Amino acid sequence: MLSLEKPGKSFNTLVLMIVLLASIFFNASNPFIRLFILSLWAFLPIFHLLATQKYNNFAVTKNELYLLIYGIFWINLFIFSTLKNIDSFSLNFEKANVESYTPFLFIFQAFLIIHFSKLKINNPSIFLYYFFLIITIIFSLDVIYRYFLEPECFLNYWCRTDAKRVGFFSTTNVTGMLLGFLIIASTYLSFPRKRFLMIILFLILITTMARAAIISTLLVLFLRYISMRKPIRTTFILLLFITPIYIYFLYDPLNLITDGSFLSKIDFFSSTFNIVKNAGPYDLLFGFGASFEYVVRLLGVNGWSAHAPILKSFLYYGLFGVVFFILYLAQIYLAERKMFLPIVFFLICGLAGAPIFWPTLFSGYILLILNKSNENKFKSIKEA
Repeated sequence: MLSLEKPGKSFNTLVLMIVLLASIFFNASNPFIRLFILSLWAFLPIFHLLATQKYNNFAVTKNELYLLIYGIFWINLFIFSTLKNIDSFSLNFEKANVESYTPFLFIFQAFLIIHFSKLKINNPSIFLYYFFLIITIIFSLDVIYRYFLEPECFLNYWCRTDAKRVGFFSTTNVTGMLLGFLIIASTYLSFPRKRFLMIILFLILITTMARAAIISTLLVLFLRYISMRKPIRTTFILLLFITPIYIYFLYDPLNLITDGSFLSKIDFFSSTFNIVKNAGPYDLLFGFGASFEYVVRLLGVNGWSAHAPILKSFLYYGLFGVVFFILYLAQIYLAERKMFLPIVFFLICGLAGAPIFWPTLFSGYILLILNKSNENKFKSIKEA
């Protein structure tokens, strides 16, 4: 069990665990459950702050202040871009339509980072163990659920589309991205039975058949462990990584090169480039449309959204959206340097589909801050 020094810490630990889990499992297949989990993620910390009455000591570091400012900028940009493109605005919260409203969540994430990076937990290593144990159990149940819903397409690459649309989450691409991110983040963490749990999570990642997530995970793991100080080992790892990829593309057994899904990722960028060539200055600065349906029609790629979050930021909110998106990620990195590779994973895997705002980045940041307290206490600690 978690070792806690004061009675109030058990409450802190429970709230932190719930919010972290919500930041992982927010993208449920059921829209009502998704809304409930996101509401829990956004508002539970506020209730916790009021309940513990520690708002008088609500200290904010410089990096955290920047995150808060960017959150405010995002809300103002959303309002201005919506008013500018009011003719295309559509109040629709179904499925991918919600992606245009995500700027409101930036301010909540900034608040969550400010609040939870200051909670004091006596044994973060055990906390991390239980967190990943719960994660592993839920994802394992999802595997079983997916198998019983689509037994013929389970691990069957040729009918993977049917298998991807079942399970606890909206698609297995979402599941794969979550798993890959957690695996990358775990390489910086220390907790009991980590190797065993990570092997299980990687096997679950394979069952998703999420190609972008699997490839991104392997690539970033390679970047994580490459070392110029050990050239022989690095060369061996490089050959081990590059050779099967070269052989794969040489023979292309899964028709990836001619796959419509793969080629569409290129079409998103070329179509956006064509949009830019014919755009006016206000469109370039503040975005082209205020609804998912309008942006999809404007993009004109098989009725799909732009997938990559940086393209979505541009199409919805213009160059200002791109700048805020990059600055926000940069600020998370500056607040915790070990977030660099998890952010790289998000950007690479996100080329195949990711929201502008991804709550799971919050969980990665907090997990790394928790891990630091194995050697010392939370940075900027104020006793809970």
